[in-house]
Amino acid sequence: MISKVNSKDTLVEIGIESIDGLISAFTSGMPILSIVKKLKELSDSFKNKRLVKKMILFLEEIESLQIEADEFLNSQLSNEDDLQKNGELLFAIIDRADDLRKAKLIGKSLKYLLTHKIDNMKNIYFRLCHLINDAYYDDLEVLVLFRKDNEQLSTNDEERLEELYRFGFLMDVRFRADNLNESLGKLINSEGFETNGILYVLNKYGILLKDILLSK
Repeated sequence: MISKVNSKDTLVEIGIESIDGLISAFTSGMPILSIVKKLKELSDSFKNKRLVKKMILFLEEIESLQIEADEFLNSQLSNEDDLQKNGELLFAIIDRADDLRKAKLIGKSLKYLLTHKIDNMKNIYFRLCHLINDAYYDDLEVLVLFRKDNEQLSTNDEERLEELYRFGFLMDVRFRADNLNESLGKLINSEGFETNGILYVLNKYGILLKDILLSK
């Protein structure tokens, strides 16, 4: 947990103590290089150097956020207690990431949701981060194989689809009655051909993360 390594206190030292602070650090003119430099200096005496690396990757992703994104974030959070509570939750999420690439993706996801002003952003973001942390990172990149949001892919084509389904990014087409061929007991894919593999389609979090992975 974060408290064991005093990561919250360390971040407070550089002026970032809430989710709002992460954004306003940039919109108020505080350069990312200054934050990164302070983090690197603190890492010499910081027990969990890996957390520092993850924080740097996260911060680098949200560097280009504009004031409009800061204002939208404030509209999604109700009060100062909410800011503080969600800031601590965000630190815990970043700390939990078992792959440095996940820390980067968590930052990229926040940037995407703020830039596109997604409604109910807070709940969507934290749920998405939970799903990201639960999955194996290389499996997440399989999402971009879905060229269209409603495209159906089979486990015959990519066996890792089962993992993405298990971690909450896909829906099993077998449970959609319009794709069942009752007389043959086989599945029909989007092109009208029978398939013996399990067909999957993206759910709303799969669509969202695919778009985030493809975004710049």
